Amino acid sequence: MNAEANQVLVRRWYNDVLSKGQIDLIETLFSPNYTHHEEIVPGGWPRGVTGAQALAHTYRTASADIQYTIEDQFAAGDKVVTRWSANGTHTGDFLGAPGSGRSYTITGISIERVENGKIVETWSNWDLMGLLVQVGLAPAMN
Repeated sequence: MNAEANQVLVRRWYNDVLSKGQIDLIETLFSPNYTHHEEIVPGGWPRGVTGAQALAHTYRTASADIQYTIEDQFAAGDKVVTRWSANGTHTGDFLGAPGSGRSYTITGISIERVENGKIVETWSNWDLMGLLVQVGLAPAMN
């Protein structure tokens, strides 16, 4: 796949799966060898399609109205870099914490590696502390 096709693939992850909840698309978007390099869950996310499903389920359970916006995106070779924002309402369980009913807006940057037309690896860096403060799970720092 070329860089443009890789970007279209990754946009489907953010727009169709994470924002619209089309979880059934994950098997067509992700490699059976998928790895997500993000340590917010103890031991990391499971590998493979199951890991992508667990991630999507976790975020959409915590916030069924979550909406991702792709702020910037570029691709080179087999990698797609996406600067994104997400907003929603914390209405369900998030890593053991019950819904607070509070709204949030967070930002992050993710890099997806694409191989043979599937997302095979992700590295993410996002404002977890900002999320925790906004939903009342951590104190604001003054």
